[in-house]
Amino acid sequence: MTCILSDFLENAMSSATKRRKGGALPGSTFTVAGLIRRARGNRRQEDFAELIGVDQTLVSKYEKSRANPPPQVIEKCWAMIEETERKRDVSVTEIARRVQAELAAPELEPIRKAFAYLLDSVGRQRTGH
Repeated sequence: MTCILSDFLENAMSSATKRRKGGALPGSTFTVAGLIRRARGNRRQEDFAELIGVDQTLVSKYEKSRANPPPQVIEKCWAMIEETERKRDVSVTEIARRVQAELAAPELEPIRKAFAYLLDSVGRQRTGH
């Protein structure tokens, strides 16, 4: 059973990694227990259990490596992790657009100048100039 589960998990991780442009999911723990904990995040075990369709006691056992979740639970957890990561991914262009929109008012000119100075300073430090 453990060998089959390990093979399944390895294939699931490989598929998820290929689907994600940047490679492996940041901070992944490549154990079933780590996967379950990562997917649960800050949710209570009871709430998480309801989302994945199992009893809370099973979530506890999964997290302590005392039980192996079925493949559909692993898939749901991967999907939750990928969704969380997609929500966190914000492009530099999006950040720039949001900052520009927030600082567009004429009375915010001093803040725009301070922000530009800060960015120039950071840029100089990174390039050694």
